[in-house]
Amino acid sequence: MSKERNENESKDDRTQHRIFGYSLSDKRAEKNCIYIQGKRYTFEAALGSNGIIAYKIKEDAISSDDFYDFITQDLNPKAF
Repeated sequence: MSKERNENESKDDRTQHRIFGYSLSDKRAEKNCIYIQGKRYTFEAALGSNGIIAYKIKEDAISSDDFYDFITQDLNPKAF
């Protein structure tokens, strides 16, 4: 059976390395491959009835302290 792959599906470049492999019975197939992950960004925004009130873009994930700073420093002054 063949399955067509949709290029718009969420995947990364490691997917093709996980599908096929041979190993002894009761052993997991292993394949060493190099994977380089690109940069990731986090976008936080506050929406109001007239559109976007405030937004912040940060590389990597945000922490709870980053979110608190967004609420108190970026959003709060614009709310009043």
